[in-house]
Amino acid sequence: MIINQPRVECLGDILRSKLTLTDEDSFDKFYFVVAYVKKSGVTLLASALQEFRQSGGHVRAVVGVSRYQKNTSVQGLQYLLPLCNELWVYANESPTSTFHPKVYIFEKTNEKAIVFVGSSNLTAGGLYTNYEVNFYSQYDLKEGSQASNFLAVKEMFDYYSTSSEFCRSLSPQLLQELYTKGYLSNEEVATYAESEETEAAKDKGEKVFGSKRISPPSGITKPPTPIQIPLVDFGQVQDIWSMKGELLWRKQLTPRDLQIVSIKSAPTGVISLTQADFRVNGDVIDQTTYFKEKIFGGFSWKPDRPSSKAVATKVKFRVKIMEKDLGQHELTLRHNSKWEAKQANYTTGISWGPLTKSIKNSAFIDKTFSLYAPPKPQKEPFFIEIG
Repeated sequence: MIINQPRVECLGDILRSKLTLTDEDSFDKFYFVVAYVKKSGVTLLASALQEFRQSGGHVRAVVGVSRYQKNTSVQGLQYLLPLCNELWVYANESPTSTFHPKVYIFEKTNEKAIVFVGSSNLTAGGLYTNYEVNFYSQYDLKEGSQASNFLAVKEMFDYYSTSSEFCRSLSPQLLQELYTKGYLSNEEVATYAESEETEAAKDKGEKVFGSKRISPPSGITKPPTPIQIPLVDFGQVQDIWSMKGELLWRKQLTPRDLQIVSIKSAPTGVISLTQADFRVNGDVIDQTTYFKEKIFGGFSWKPDRPSSKAVATKVKFRVKIMEKDLGQHELTLRHNSKWEAKQANYTTGISWGPLTKSIKNSAFIDKTFSLYAPPKPQKEPFFIEIG
């Protein structure tokens, strides 16, 4: 059967009702595997999950995490962890393979089961406010063929919830590590790409389609209590900046550096690693060798394109802009000795890549860009600070 959300009913209401059934109608196991989790989704189910476990129910979950998309938040996992008997995180480090399933499973051992498969993640949008479509099947586990079909569903879940190079059991320590290493977003820190100015700009212009605000039901969004694990200490996480290594280079940012069109120069999407009168042991650096050979010499440089003389490599950077930590990003560095003649004092550059929207801001003109070494003895991440 089909759940057409929000036109007819919402998956969140159905899940809550199944979690709070009593007596002969109840279930004793709830499993789910989802790509993304946000605090908004967890708090909508929190009281029902608590009631389910207090009545003897067992909750197992698998959640996707990613250094590339960061759609699962640290708050979502830290609120979900105490509500589960088992919580696993799953990731494939390949940028071309996203962990993307959304399956919710209820079971009463040897009696019955219901399986929901569709598009809904464990977020407020996925459960209530997004346009989502989910299909659900019911199984009579006392009937042989139906029990066999449901066994295939459980085998799928077991595959994703078994310890491997892709799957790990979540602990408070791993939660902290995943956030620190850039696998999770932080719902308490907005990027410049999500600023009020940017949102206001989206509202300008004539609309093509209608607009209707859809809200989750009120009165059920209380957080789980009590929190059984220490919440991530964001003050402590920010202290990662105290671990940064020595200052490697510094310059004042120009409109060109910031991807902003100006009268004198066009945007390039690159921060040019120039000489900038930066000195090491009293001597001005030689920018033609300093960055490629001394700072980033330990990385694998390969031809950027078949027809180009430029070479490129990818390096991880932790980025902070105006005291806001934007997390860890893998950025591309390019080097070409021929650029020296054309660009005057420029042979190496860092492409802003995923940071382009955050960095394209005239308020940062003449602000100081500082590049720091990784904490010893680590090879990465380097630290970029703008302020």
